[in-house]
Amino acid sequence: AYANAFEKNIAELNNWRLDEIIQTVSLPKFISNFSELFTDVVQDFSQSIEIIDNKGKKRLINSHVSQLTDSFNEINFAIQMLNDVTSYKDEEYEIINNERLKTLNYIANSFAHKFNNQLMEMYGNSYLLKSNLKDKKLATYANSLFTTISNTSKLTHNLLSFSKKGNKIKVITDIPDLIETLIDELSIPPTINIKTHFDRKNKSILGDPSHLKIALSNIIENAVGAISGAGEIVFETRLVYFESDSKNNTTNLNDGKYLKISIKDNGKGIQQNDIPKIFDPFFSTKSTDLNAGLGLTIALKTIEEHYGTIKVNSNSDGTDVMVYLPQQETDIINKSIIPDEQLIINGTANIVIIDDEDVVRIVTGELLKKLGYNVFSFSSGLKAIKFYKENIQDVDLVLLDKHMPQLDGSEVYKKLKNINPEIKVVLMTGFNIDSEILEIFQHKNNTIIQKPVSVEKLSKAISTLLHKK
Repeated sequence: AYANAFEKNIAELNNWRLDEIIQTVSLPKFISNFSELFTDVVQDFSQSIEIIDNKGKKRLINSHVSQLTDSFNEINFAIQMLNDVTSYKDEEYEIINNERLKTLNYIANSFAHKFNNQLMEMYGNSYLLKSNLKDKKLATYANSLFTTISNTSKLTHNLLSFSKKGNKIKVITDIPDLIETLIDELSIPPTINIKTHFDRKNKSILGDPSHLKIALSNIIENAVGAISGAGEIVFETRLVYFESDSKNNTTNLNDGKYLKISIKDNGKGIQQNDIPKIFDPFFSTKSTDLNAGLGLTIALKTIEEHYGTIKVNSNSDGTDVMVYLPQQETDIINKSIIPDEQLIINGTANIVIIDDEDVVRIVTGELLKKLGYNVFSFSSGLKAIKFYKENIQDVDLVLLDKHMPQLDGSEVYKKLKNINPEIKVVLMTGFNIDSEILEIFQHKNNTIIQKPVSVEKLSKAISTLLHKK
């Protein structure tokens, strides 16, 4: 079997005309090296060359060419050894990406806690600053600072959700509204014309608005980046139906109705050979200093976690990225379900904050006071447990940090729960919400949120627990 495969490979290689199929970028060097071979400048040379085979597939060939002399010691021939190393390079590419992902996961989880605590401090202080400033000009500066810090916090959540599967909420989400919000928020140059064609009747899916927002923004930013100067991006949503046995179904999706989101630009397009790679981690058609190559990877991961998929069509006229998400059938959208970033809920209750980071504890306390709550703060789990035991009737809820020295948040929670099995706890963590955290804290009276957390999301988490019977 090996011999037959070897002969077949040799026969295929011998049928190739390298000067016809070798990529233009490699050809001048190859010709130069070959000419030196016959002028006796070199006796042999090796070169890696990219070719397009007769099936249109890009392949990487290691070519070694040596002089071959006749009986008169004249250099009349050359012998060329060709080794198709495409599969090896593909495996090497995958191994390198896996190692880079491991490194990314390590960095994300190693620095997330400290970095997110610092972001929480900056976020809270900038929010309080912009809320209390009377001077309009100063308030504008504070609002700009607050927006920048909010965007930075989304990036850290983005990174953590990519490094490990995050804990996503599921609410009815209006996709056209979400896209229109993104169009307003993203820095799209005025030279790019925006067109929208939305199906307002079939518009809802069940998912996490914040994660979907990040996924779609990554796709839109790629569309914007593909356009140089003037151009156009067309957004369209419509209902489609897939059947698993249909010849037209190339999506591998389950049977049913899906909301198709099309984001089409008239930019430079993507080379056909690159389309299968664009969702690979760290792959980018841009220089590495401009793009980390994770935007579309994160987008696909998010959409697949919502039981959908992404397809791409591209040519010289532009690129059409098609997102498919299971459609949520509902005649009336529940207006009480509003994305976290749009709703602040005030309240009155006594809340205990336990966090070893002074700046985080102080700024969180100020945010809660602004929402109307009474706050008792502790940097030590032991002191907080003693206080809770002595004042159990006066405490409505505990806001608890997960990672603390001496007594970890998990241990603090267990001790508090021994005192009161029905205690209500909002766990705050700068790390990813992993299976260990879920196993300990996934209880009807608990909520888990990631730092840095917006005041809107924090207020919603607290209000939901306080009113849960």
